[in-house]
Amino acid sequence: MDKGKLCLGAGLGGVMFAIALVAFLSPPPEKEQLFDRGEARVNPLARDLARCRDMPGPDATCTQIWNAHRSHFLGQGGSGR
Repeated sequence: MDKGKLCLGAGLGGVMFAIALVAFLSPPPEKEQLFDRGEARVNPLARDLARCRDMPGPDATCTQIWNAHRSHFLGQGGSGR
């Protein structure tokens, strides 16, 4: 094997290792804010909807909140027709 190819391979491997190390050690990105803080004044369910969206499993309170939001979004009839 040629000395130049060996140096090139070692250099490329070192760069790839450095990139992997930086990616592993860097902190995770901040969670993006999906709605404006002023929206909570317009939609009183916004804070509860945000909390329920992050819950891992079903919750009776969250089901009621989602149903209230759905009926508000679709109109009082709830059918949307």
